[in-house]
Amino acid sequence: MCTDVEKFLEWLVLPFEKLSQSRTENKDMLLLVFRPALSELYYYIFELLKHYSVQYFPNFDSYRCLALHRHNINYAVISLNYDIIFESAILYAGLGFNYGEPSLPKPIPIAKVHGSINWLNPGHGVAYRTTKDDDVFKIVSKNIFSNRIEGQPQVIIPPGSLICIKRQDIVRSGTDYDVPMLMPHLGRAKDFSLLPKSPTIWRFANLLISDVTELVFVGTSIRKQDELFCKLIKTNVTSKTEITIVRDMEGHKKD
Repeated sequence: MCTDVEKFLEWLVLPFEKLSQSRTENKDMLLLVFRPALSELYYYIFELLKHYSVQYFPNFDSYRCLALHRHNINYAVISLNYDIIFESAILYAGLGFNYGEPSLPKPIPIAKVHGSINWLNPGHGVAYRTTKDDDVFKIVSKNIFSNRIEGQPQVIIPPGSLICIKRQDIVRSGTDYDVPMLMPHLGRAKDFSLLPKSPTIWRFANLLISDVTELVFVGTSIRKQDELFCKLIKTNVTSKTEITIVRDMEGHKKD
């Protein structure tokens, strides 16, 4: 079974928004169902994509070929993905990358405008008495969707270290936990409030795309809810910009 996680989140958040504005008799009880589901899904996305990301090993696949292409041409990446597979391929190729900060020589700049599973934001919640791992996870996750975190330092986990990160490392207690910084589709829009550095990341993306001569789309579908991404392209792409759309593994289509 294949599920579009962003459509699933929309299916959850729409009744949540409707209930929040209603005066339904059982409103509080229903919100207790939707709020934890929305909050916990951030952690499920983290754990699922982490599972596939840490298993990745390059075998001259498209990720590694793109990374090695750095030896032939300077390029930058604006990614809508949450996983770290491309970053792993870059490191396997003996190269470096950066998310907007200086890093290894000849790094590949990557602007992950929708967040990344190796980005965590320290949070804080209400203390409680239980210490069981499952209870910790459930109780803390109830706070995530409703709370907004500001002013906390962002933690970036190196791709090679992500395999060592367990749930207990992220959810340490009811007053000490990390929030995966992901911006999936919530209702009618992207919710960037869980990522305090979002403006900085978008400025970095704007810098990367501002002087490109060729814009290559690889395996991405632009949704109407991605208003900032659409605006980014509309603002920077001119009639002189060559646009390449990678259609499949065998070839590509140029417009």
